[in-house]
Amino acid sequence: NFNTYHNLSTLYIQTEQPGKAKKSLEKLLQIDSENYQASFMLGTIFLSLKEYYPAIANFLYTLRIKEDFHNAKIGLAEGYYKLGRYKMALRELEFLAKDLPEMVTPYIKSSLILIEMGHNIDAIPLLEKAISIDNSNLEVLEILAILYEEIGNKDRAEELYQEILLLDSENKSAAEGIERLEKLASKLNENIS
Repeated sequence: NFNTYHNLSTLYIQTEQPGKAKKSLEKLLQIDSENYQASFMLGTIFLSLKEYYPAIANFLYTLRIKEDFHNAKIGLAEGYYKLGRYKMALRELEFLAKDLPEMVTPYIKSSLILIEMGHNIDAIPLLEKAISIDNSNLEVLEILAILYEEIGNKDRAEELYQEILLLDSENKSAAEGIERLEKLASKLNENIS
């Protein structure tokens, strides 16, 4: 019976049938209430269905069973974020960053939440930490370049745009960023002359 529900859950997840996967996972948890993986998958299904309170409940339950299950911490933070509970999401991500300082995800997710809250300057050190861990993440490099451009640190912005172009020579956003910076520098030189 356990194996049947486990196999069905996996099949329904793979075939993108969240409603059926949810029912199978719930049955699986009735058989084995300590199955943290089933609880986590159920939380993930609830997130995909935009049912954030049950998602959070499942991630919390997962963490009660296995407190060092980091993906459940990420899911919990995502649930809080989706509910607009930014400070709670940031708190969970901060705990995760302390547990796994070399994991890039908490830094990226935290910075995006801070940007959404309008705290762009506070996001910069987190993004810098993220690229110190993984300097090939184009999205992070681009966000960071834009933030530096917005606060007037044109040199750092240009340096980041150049890094992006080294990784992806066809990146239009980086090319446009450099073009914007060059136009601004040209305009400033005209005004000085």
